[in-house]
Amino acid sequence: MRLSTVSIPVLFAAVPSNGIIRVSDATINIDAEEQKRLLQAPSPSLLEEILLTDIFGDELLDDPNCVCNPSSASGTFDYTFTLSPPYFDDQYIPQEQLLFLAQMEHIDDDPSKSWKIRIGTGGNIYSYVGPLGETMPPNRKAENYMVDEVWQNVAVNSALNNGEHGPYFIHQAGIYQKDSPRSDMPYFFSPNVVHWCDGAGRECRFASWGQHAHVPTKYVSKALYINRYRDCGDGVLEATTGIHNFDNNMASDVADYVIENDTPVRFNYMSFPWFGVNNKVYRDVLISDSTSDEYITKWPNPFFGADPLKELRTTKGYSMFAEFRRERSEFVLPGTIVDPAAVQPDFIMGVVGQRNGQDVSCLPFKFHSVNYQTYMLRCRLDTTIKYTKPCRGCDLTLTNTRTQQSIDVINVEHWSWYNSGLDMYELYIAPKSGQVSNRFTWTTYDATFAEEVAAGVNAVLAVGDEFVVSWTDSGIEDDENHVLAFVHGNDPEITYAQNGELEQYWGGWAKLHYGDANSFERKFMVFNEVQYIWMDPGATFGRKQYIITGKNISDAGLTAQSWVNEAIQDFSQIGDLPSTQIDVVMNQAGTHYGVALGGNECTGSAVCTGSSTPRYDPVKKFTIPHFEIICGNQVYFGPDLYHFAPYDTTTEYQYSYVCDESDYTIRPQIRLIGYFPDGDCSAFESLSFDDSYCSSEVTPSDVPSLSPHSLCPVSSPTSSPTSLLTEKQSPNPSSLPSIEHSTYPSPKPTLTSSLLPTIVHSTSPSASSSFLPSKVHSEQPSLTPTNVHSTSPTSSFSIVPSAEHSTGPSFNPTATPSFTPSKQHSIGPTSSVSSIPSVKETSNPTSMLSATPTKQHSSGPTSSLSRVPSVKETSNPTLTTGCNPGEQPITITIKTDRFPDETTWILENICTDTIELNGGPYEKKNRVYETTECIPAGQEYHFIIVDAYADGICCDHGRGYYGVLFDGETYSGGDFFHEDSHTFGFCDGTDFDTPTPTPYNSPNWKLIFSNDFEKPNMWGNFRSGGKYAKHVTDEDYAWSGEASIMIQHGQRKKSLMISDEIDVSEYAELEVRFMFMSTKMRGRGFSLDYKTDMSARWITHGEWLKNVDIVENEWQEIVEHIPIEYTENFARIRFRGMGKNKHDLVFIDDVKVSGILLPSDISSSFDE
Repeated sequence: MRLSTVSIPVLFAAVPSNGIIRVSDATINIDAEEQKRLLQAPSPSLLEEILLTDIFGDELLDDPNCVCNPSSASGTFDYTFTLSPPYFDDQYIPQEQLLFLAQMEHIDDDPSKSWKIRIGTGGNIYSYVGPLGETMPPNRKAENYMVDEVWQNVAVNSALNNGEHGPYFIHQAGIYQKDSPRSDMPYFFSPNVVHWCDGAGRECRFASWGQHAHVPTKYVSKALYINRYRDCGDGVLEATTGIHNFDNNMASDVADYVIENDTPVRFNYMSFPWFGVNNKVYRDVLISDSTSDEYITKWPNPFFGADPLKELRTTKGYSMFAEFRRERSEFVLPGTIVDPAAVQPDFIMGVVGQRNGQDVSCLPFKFHSVNYQTYMLRCRLDTTIKYTKPCRGCDLTLTNTRTQQSIDVINVEHWSWYNSGLDMYELYIAPKSGQVSNRFTWTTYDATFAEEVAAGVNAVLAVGDEFVVSWTDSGIEDDENHVLAFVHGNDPEITYAQNGELEQYWGGWAKLHYGDANSFERKFMVFNEVQYIWMDPGATFGRKQYIITGKNISDAGLTAQSWVNEAIQDFSQIGDLPSTQIDVVMNQAGTHYGVALGGNECTGSAVCTGSSTPRYDPVKKFTIPHFEIICGNQVYFGPDLYHFAPYDTTTEYQYSYVCDESDYTIRPQIRLIGYFPDGDCSAFESLSFDDSYCSSEVTPSDVPSLSPHSLCPVSSPTSSPTSLLTEKQSPNPSSLPSIEHSTYPSPKPTLTSSLLPTIVHSTSPSASSSFLPSKVHSEQPSLTPTNVHSTSPTSSFSIVPSAEHSTGPSFNPTATPSFTPSKQHSIGPTSSVSSIPSVKETSNPTSMLSATPTKQHSSGPTSSLSRVPSVKETSNPTLTTGCNPGEQPITITIKTDRFPDETTWILENICTDTIELNGGPYEKKNRVYETTECIPAGQEYHFIIVDAYADGICCDHGRGYYGVLFDGETYSGGDFFHEDSHTFGFCDGTDFDTPTPTPYNSPNWKLIFSNDFEKPNMWGNFRSGGKYAKHVTDEDYAWSGEASIMIQHGQRKKSLMISDEIDVSEYAELEVRFMFMSTKMRGRGFSLDYKTDMSARWITHGEWLKNVDIVENEWQEIVEHIPIEYTENFARIRFRGMGKNKHDLVFIDDVKVSGILLPSDISSSFDE
């Protein structure tokens, strides 16, 4: 008996009361030595080869014409799994060590055809070093390290991506590092689950688990990316990429995922691939045109998104990047775009002006230097024309027409910025001499070096000299240009979709989307191939493409053209791919398991049978991938990739990149074992994989590859036999017989019968029965069903939350102490300042300042400033500013978007040419930062705000805004590109006008509603959720007047006071102010929750807990701020009791809800 099975009980996980789902009891703790063995165990190369052969299918692996023949390819090839210098960026070595998986290199006799690529754990290319050096753009952007601007595939579900739960973008490269501290170092890139390389075949193959880029996320990922890179010689790299959608909504683990678990998720928009080049290495883009021998090319290059997408079928099947063509038109302002209005003599020939009392025109400018990470200058121009547009990343030469000396410039931020304070026009430039390799900050800025850069420019451009602007050098001839070609094909097979053959998956013609990122620091020329393929669960889609490096634009075009017919794509439904049987076999002790391949024997106590590719499953649609997952000292085998990942039942966030909530430095290690029916392998969940088990009973020759190992025969026989079988017969067969029998059937029958059966069934049945059973299961189901039901229950845990609320403390305690007001006013003043306001004003006021606001405003202003604002605005405010004589106040408010680290600003004193204030970058997204400072009066100021990513702070990634309150005027905005600015004040040396006092509700705030719950309005803007939320009329339980709302008990909906719907479309943030008092509290306390039209559930904003935040029988004032996303239009708030019995009482009074208004230019943009 080859295998015997045993029954093993399956354990389940429960949802604890704290809302975080922990791993199931089915995991096993393993000691340190075992963990080390598992992580360092050699890869089972035969298993990995089979997994990474069958999944590509015959179409993508086949090369019938041997166009790519590694055995006769030019040059040498090598690969390694060890990272060694030089690194991509010496400042990010630890990050690259986490990212790196493999390196492949081709060294050619022709240096222009040599290349070296580095592959990340996601299987994607993150570095391509060609004859010109590193071709990929720099990846320095905070929180985006090596997961953007790399060569990768992306899968999107458009409906979910535009839905209420946030973006649905599955990156091949990994997650954005935006979920601190969970996503902090060590960074989590998409994990490799299987890899295999073959030096003789000059190829490597990879499979990885794709990740949702935008984290935290409510979505799960069921995307398996596959890649094959092959050296074809002569500078040609074959790149085959694919994706498998294994989102089987009938699988048991789907119950764990609240979002998208009811319907299968289709990928319908894919980048295949998304990539780009460094626009300083390859400056020209040439798109082939099916109707012409000329290339579609522009200089300067269009911005990404400026030009319409081009269908692949209208190209000749390839596109190219050229080093630097000579075909350059005369420079026209601003340089990066065509702007005929800018063609003016003043800018073709500039005149350098003299700065105030100085013999130079150019001075260092620290603010732009830090933002652009290169030392920048401001140079005065002798002109009266204002032209502020930039030429970012432009390589320009400014030539002195008198001396013919010149300086090279690598960035222009403004061509002519008007400084109204000095009546001066300034040119903002980055000289090439100021370019540095190391990053610097505001504090590490080298002022001495900056002065040296300025001195060098001033030596060339003296005051009064004229200069002309031109493109730096004139390029090189086409036959001297190094070229990188991308052979993407032109989709000829898609035409069959019109005849109905491929309509089941085709959603539209594939398109090219390309252009410059318009960013000096990013240096990114984007190239995006968009595929509109309907990838339903179970489907696999792939494309074979080519990357070619060489020299001479004409020759490179001809070479690329010769490869176009080899660029193909393939779509496979369930069961279409070739498959090899995989048996997971448990050892006799029940502690480990191994794998037996191709139906080969392996003795064990239990077995689970699957395959190397997804197969049809009559019960649950199709088989799904199973993985070994190691988390620290724990191990799991099964289909649930989120087995160790915490799941927050409150926010519904899925944390694929965390496997231990107590230690974020532990990342899951994942290995693909095969594809198995859901639930069949539950007995193996707690066992660890032993790659040596079963291997001693299996020899490689016993397991044939179902796709050819050597596609193209070599000219002479090898010295030793191959361990894997070829699928094609040799053109020169050996005269010697095989020692072993053939495992593939002969195309013609032999004259005598074989004594041993083949392991692949015959295409025609034999005339007589076989003496031995087949080693592979039948492709057709049995006509007689089994009469034994399954012995394995489901292995997933319950998604039903605990009936009891969490007993843990709130994560948002109040930041201010409670106030304990007296219910009766004092007859006379106290001898010291009271820290608690009176409920009613006294008839004999003190002469000292109160530390806490009164409930009613004074009939006249005080003689000095209060340290604490009034709860209600005064009708007669004071006019004191709090600044010293000769100073005036300025208030700067910044509401960040989702990328706060991109925002910085300065306040420049134009009169003194100094920077008075600066702010950013910020840490918290969707937060309001406000500062009020005293600055010199009687000056002119220039406020500049910069977004490093050149997409502003509104409205693509949040409702960010800025506001500057100065001298009674407000200057605001948010919807800009790289920067925005305002100039205000005058350089007259006079004091400022006394400003009109700003009441409590400042110009940006608007009162939405205010409820004191007095008659006749009673509930006002609220309603009761049930019998445990009541309107109370008793002045002993009211903060003002004699009415309040009482919440008692903790009976869910019955203990709620809920607001009416609030229109928040014009607001960036809500402020909720209220007073509360608690009595007889025996339970937890109460909470403030909110819900918007874009959130499926109520979100707890704050909790006030017994013995933590609550002081019994004392009134306390609370002020809370609730951020509003730019997609949200309506909101509600509610107060929720969390007590244990009807004696737990909370009284709510004087609720005021205000909203901070978006600036008019921003709010109007939502209506466009």
